Amino acid sequence: MSVEQTVNSSPVIELNSVHFQWPKASRNTLEIETLSVAAGEHLFIKGPSGCGKSTLLGLLTGITQATQGTVNVLQQELTQLRASQRDKFRADNIGYIFQQFNLQPYLSVIENVTLPCQLSSQRKARLKQSPERSAYQLLSRLKIPESLLNKPVIELSIGQQQRVAAARAVIGEPSLIIADEPTSALDFDTRSTFIDLLLDESDRANSTLIFVSHDPTLEKRFNRSVYLPDLNRAGGTQ
Repeated sequence: MSVEQTVNSSPVIELNSVHFQWPKASRNTLEIETLSVAAGEHLFIKGPSGCGKSTLLGLLTGITQATQGTVNVLQQELTQLRASQRDKFRADNIGYIFQQFNLQPYLSVIENVTLPCQLSSQRKARLKQSPERSAYQLLSRLKIPESLLNKPVIELSIGQQQRVAAARAVIGEPSLIIADEPTSALDFDTRSTFIDLLLDESDRANSTLIFVSHDPTLEKRFNRSVYLPDLNRAGGTQ
């Protein structure tokens, strides 16, 4: 995958004068004057712990709301939506690989991966085959043994769970894929396969990929990188 791919110039993400402050905090966690991400772009976000990376991802997905400013994602102003509307928007449009995975522990591997297609008719409609078959193919590419596919996900290793979370995020071709430290539990070979899958799937669906990591060796795989402390005037604290 070349980082020199052509990206659409129209912005998928636009942040303007965004401030965020946690309740009871004495100061803002984020103060970002402007951030724009083009359709199809692969953006690498880096920075030390506590600079606000996870907080920024929460704003982009509508899990949290800006205290001030505008957060426009896929031509939708998230600050204008109710919580239930933000939940539906996220289910339809965003694949999120959480730092703590957020898998459903007693569902099987296959059931976890196909869950977005149950929550979003749009994600399901984009598939060219059944959700189960699509999940099987993604998991095969991520080297999850077939013998594990119908087992509860809690029986998998941490690294295997991380790969299941990736398959769940990309199924149904979401327009935006967001990954929060997704390679921390993977060895070198598995990490390379993992990154290849994310980049290939985002290219195939023309999805925009936002990837947060402490691993500087991954940066060269992306179109553009952002050092968050350079953007965040507040200094940040996750």
